[in-house]
Amino acid sequence: MPNSTSASKRMRQGVKRRLRNRVTKKVIKTLSKRTFASLESKDLDKAAADLRLASAKIDKRECAGFCIQTPPLAARASLPGLQRRGGQGPTSLMPV
Repeated sequence: MPNSTSASKRMRQGVKRRLRNRVTKKVIKTLSKRTFASLESKDLDKAAADLRLASAKIDKRECAGFCIQTPPLAARASLPGLQRRGGQGPTSLMPV
């Protein structure tokens, strides 16, 4: 147990931060699994939508100082194994 008020506050903040990080990791993993499942079922529209959601969540948490084990661009690039064709928008995602 902490001995000072500032130490107890830091402990409370740490508990909240760890919970928020755990939830965020779970959401990102769920969205990436959903993207892979959509790709395996050849539903490219749903895969593109799921990729957009996962990418937005990764970007949002990166701005908040949260970082999964890889940098956000690498995490997003390896997420569904998709490649983007010459700037035609998010619907131009094709499986590799």
